[in-house]
Amino acid sequence: MSDTNTSRVGFTMLLTENKKTPTETAWLSHLELLAELPYPGRMLMPIVLTAVRGGFDESSLGIFAWVDAHTMQPTAIWCERVNGALTDLMRTRLPEALESFPLQPQLDTDGDLIRILQAQPGDGESWIYKEGLHPLGVHWGMSAPLLDRARKCLGFIYLYRRLGREPWSDADNLQLKRARDRLAGLGQQPATTLPPCSYRFRHAAQFLFSPSGKMLSRSEHGLELLYQYQDFSENFVPWGNETLAALPEEARSIVASMGEALARGESVKPVVHTANLAAGRFEFHAEPLTDVTGTASTILVRISQHEPLDIAVARVLIDSTFSLQEKRILVASTRKPSLQELSEHLGVTVGTLKAYINRLQAKAGKASRQEIIDSLLANAGVS
Repeated sequence: MSDTNTSRVGFTMLLTENKKTPTETAWLSHLELLAELPYPGRMLMPIVLTAVRGGFDESSLGIFAWVDAHTMQPTAIWCERVNGALTDLMRTRLPEALESFPLQPQLDTDGDLIRILQAQPGDGESWIYKEGLHPLGVHWGMSAPLLDRARKCLGFIYLYRRLGREPWSDADNLQLKRARDRLAGLGQQPATTLPPCSYRFRHAAQFLFSPSGKMLSRSEHGLELLYQYQDFSENFVPWGNETLAALPEEARSIVASMGEALARGESVKPVVHTANLAAGRFEFHAEPLTDVTGTASTILVRISQHEPLDIAVARVLIDSTFSLQEKRILVASTRKPSLQELSEHLGVTVGTLKAYINRLQAKAGKASRQEIIDSLLANAGVS
């Protein structure tokens, strides 16, 4: 076997060793890394929730709600899967849901209210379970309020088990609280002084709309793309809606205008739009589709996301055995800072930083940090 192949095998083993035998210490340190990313907390909710749920073998569904600490009202909700009832919950029935599961008592009980209520007779008869969670195949839940370093409430993380499973144990509950504690910095990081980050293709999805604005179909990754395709202002965006309301204002206006033109029998040209948002660069393409008679009757929308490179690298590092500081070096190195900039960012001397980098490159069997980053992305199947 050549030296190059030996190096590649060694690097792959370095990435997969922790994946085969994950430890809580490595999992918790990775959550801390994600919480240090310099982006809005609401934007990071999908990647963080995926990482949290990855620490629990029997977790089937995760929900993450971001709240206003003063009003205790949700300002964003990310749910990994939705149906009609959960979409209605986020759009119109939120007050009704919060009446059954009020957030302040959830905070006061450190999230234990969910498990307390589920232990009561008849709790599963609530419409939230019968219409929302049970059709998705889940029931038993546990939650933890997300607190910043000043113990101010940022939001709530919910994990659910499949129907027919046992309730979450006290040990599971404590594990979720330990994960929560590592996320105290989420969305609280100051603007980075490092150079701007480049983008890398993440995924794309297609949507089919009727001229009246009804969403007829949505491909894989559609939900997450719609959630990320916003500016994360204070306005609650109904990304799970199956109408034009799920699109941000500019894209919604484009598709609505196309639909109105089609309804009048006018010809419509494709429209391409690009937006640079917190979650990266989004490319939007809308065009009319013709039916068998040659009449344009629907509108096809394709949205692709190119995410910041530091987020892409942070995501794939969960399966590595690098230390937290080594991961920080790699994530920050995606911005191509000078050694002086990087040392100041990490709060270490240039000499200490060089020692870290030498050990990191020796461990990975690579000649540079860029080679490590390229290999990380290649091994994870990131183009």
